[in-house]
Amino acid sequence: MLKYKALIIAVLLGMMIPYAYGDRREIKVDLQVTTGSQPSVRLSWDQQPGSAAEMQVTVYRRELGVKSGFWHGNVWDGSKARNFSEMTLFEELAVLPPSVTRYTDSDVVTGKHYEYRVHRPALASRKYEQAATYAAVSMDAPLEDQPGTILLVIDETLADEMDLELRLLELDLAGDGWGVTRLLTPPHNQGDHQVLYSRIQEASLADPDIKGLYLFGKVPVARSGFSAPDGHRDTAHETDLYYADLQGNWLDILRFSDADNNIKGDGKFDHTGLPRAVDLMVGRVDLSRLNAVQKSEVELLRDYIHKTHAWRNGDRQVPYRALLNSGHLFQEHSWARTLFGAGNVNAASFQPELNTEAYLWAMNFGHYSGSSREHYGDVNNRALFFLNFGSGKQKWHGRNNPMRMLLAQPDWGLAAGWGARPAWHMHQMAAGWPVGRSHKRTVNNAHNGGEFFPGGRYSHLESQVHINLMGDPTLRLHVSQPPRGPSVSRVAGLATLTWQAPSANEPIGYHIYRSDKAASGYQRLTESMLAADELQFVDGGAPEIGEVYYQIRAVHSNETRSGVYELASRAAYVWLADGANSYTSPVAPPPADHFATSEVPLPLDIPGADDASAMHVVILEHPENGLIRWEEGEPVYVSNPGFVGTDRMVYRLFDGVGQSEAATLEINVNRPETGLPQDEMM
Repeated sequence: MLKYKALIIAVLLGMMIPYAYGDRREIKVDLQVTTGSQPSVRLSWDQQPGSAAEMQVTVYRRELGVKSGFWHGNVWDGSKARNFSEMTLFEELAVLPPSVTRYTDSDVVTGKHYEYRVHRPALASRKYEQAATYAAVSMDAPLEDQPGTILLVIDETLADEMDLELRLLELDLAGDGWGVTRLLTPPHNQGDHQVLYSRIQEASLADPDIKGLYLFGKVPVARSGFSAPDGHRDTAHETDLYYADLQGNWLDILRFSDADNNIKGDGKFDHTGLPRAVDLMVGRVDLSRLNAVQKSEVELLRDYIHKTHAWRNGDRQVPYRALLNSGHLFQEHSWARTLFGAGNVNAASFQPELNTEAYLWAMNFGHYSGSSREHYGDVNNRALFFLNFGSGKQKWHGRNNPMRMLLAQPDWGLAAGWGARPAWHMHQMAAGWPVGRSHKRTVNNAHNGGEFFPGGRYSHLESQVHINLMGDPTLRLHVSQPPRGPSVSRVAGLATLTWQAPSANEPIGYHIYRSDKAASGYQRLTESMLAADELQFVDGGAPEIGEVYYQIRAVHSNETRSGVYELASRAAYVWLADGANSYTSPVAPPPADHFATSEVPLPLDIPGADDASAMHVVILEHPENGLIRWEEGEPVYVSNPGFVGTDRMVYRLFDGVGQSEAATLEINVNRPETGLPQDEMM
């Protein structure tokens, strides 16, 4: 009865709109979400061709996160074919004639996230392909602040040199609600991927709450299958999905090619398609073998940790928009338009657009060579999340691989993937999902009933081993600022925490968490959220012996065009060392102006960050006209060739637990022949 009532309402409210027929390959959908006492979701789309007998648009809905246990090959139940709803648990809401171009769903409940599908069948007489667009919405959804444990797998050769950076990374992950377990491994070509897989299995058995893998550095590379998803030469592909399948039986018994050494027992697995759905989300940050960049691997990894910290901490302001320009990625374009809105998407190539303009998402058929100076080396690609389709890029371990080159930028490039073959489905990020969780859902599509169908023109490539994520899998599309200036003092067994409100985005309240470890084991102390004007919390149960760590997280009502949900900030940290009774966050003293000669390295004197203080410099924003090199962990500025003028760098001080407020350092760059600024010469 529901869908027939909906049909009548939709016909009355959504009669024919006089504009051109829609795209032959996709159905372009927009949405309007109303929350509050009378919540609703209005979906609208471009006009479709054909009569009601030829073509009908169907609207589906389910709660976000629901999934089927069917593999898409199990369409037959023994007597008849299962329909789409049976396979995917999407409920059919309305079947509408092509003259109707909108549908309003008022049967939604406050406190939930929903997922919609708008489907159009094929119309062969007019060469219209079957198409579907997906969207996620939030109806005043409550806080989800502790998503599970992330297993941080680290190349052991980095552990000592990057000790403070890795501690910052772990605190960032824990500050986003994750429990963090560290696992060290020998690097690729020294460590064995099958040994590492066994250790990941053991860790996951010991902690069933592990939900994801973050592979950092030259972690051993697994390869599998024999295929050419880019249409070129069949070969085995690098795959981190092997590590994410905790129960799969990955075989190595076939001979594919002597030329590729892809033979029985060579360590390259046989599977082109995944043996089963993967259990964990997984992302990799490997910035080795990038000699087209002027920095070393350790410098690039340090920059990556700093820029993900800046994003997670709410220090970066990036326009809420997407760059879309590739016919190959048309299926990804469909959810991006719905997520950002038609007015917030732009059709342009990466270059020159991204060299001056910033975007949250960017999708393109980018240049095939990461060694290209004009596409990757001498320009900025100013976006945070990328889909960068093109020949050979899915083989991500190659030297100067373009996807990894995008991650090697100082301030830009947090995550990247190779889309289109098959399409990636990342619309759930609108509801707060981390990029790795949406990537996992894309990877498992064939094993979840084919829930995202049609998925472009390459559905036969669904759930194959080459669908890998480059970047931190825990990163989210939406972030908010944490509390400022936290401190803690202990008197007579009572620990009193104080803080200041974030400088922007007024929160709706705060939650407090405590642990005896810096990056795991946090338990929420606030049963109900503290009010927005409560800037103090007294813990009567603070242990008298041992270290005590506290997190203070601001909770914001996150309003987007996809709805409203509660979003917790990255935590502000304070702690009490064993025997200590107070702690105050570090303060960054005002830096002096620096004077540099163009193209001549200048060590930066950061007040408070000397050897005696044990403070660490975390760069939030790199200079626009120069490069920060790292020498023995200390920043050194080198201007771009020929640059003369004023440059700037934004940074924080980090003491191993807490962080200072942001500080700005200015660098005056002079001409080499005089040592004087240009205006003084004149």
